[in-house]
Amino acid sequence: MSDWPELSKLAEAIALGDGFAFYVLIAPSPEAAAEALSALQKEIEQGAGAAYAVESIRPLLAAEAPKAETEAALMALLSPRADARYVVLDLSDTRDFSEGPLGHLFFRLNEQRNRLVAQVNRPLILVIPPFAERLLQDTAQDLWSIRSLPALVLPVSEPTPAQPIAESL
Repeated sequence: MSDWPELSKLAEAIALGDGFAFYVLIAPSPEAAAEALSALQKEIEQGAGAAYAVESIRPLLAAEAPKAETEAALMALLSPRADARYVVLDLSDTRDFSEGPLGHLFFRLNEQRNRLVAQVNRPLILVIPPFAERLLQDTAQDLWSIRSLPALVLPVSEPTPAQPIAESL
């Protein structure tokens, strides 16, 4: 079981699901995202008893060329590897100054949501930094509304194991 109970729920949903499902993972840093995605993959594979391929897309959203990069990310999403059990669009390293390109990508994802559902046909995990949650809600309302679970927010610091409660004398 993962250190994050929410990831366990997500792993179970992915393992049991069939077809398209949309999940949002909010990560405070690219390192937290990588750690969570690794833990998620391990948990899915342990539960299934088999290894799964994952399609991971990490676009570089730069202010000087937002449309080219967002279109490339969208095209990659619309044609995932045939053997991928699920698809990850990892935007965790996007900075606050990238709201323009990020907003454009969210707008395009929203615009193409029916195509995403039909062509991806497997779980899609969108990994975003905390500042982007509101932008996603505002820019891609229809896409936001088809989430399969509430957005999962990763903790800022390392999860700590539960401490036993001391017995009173």
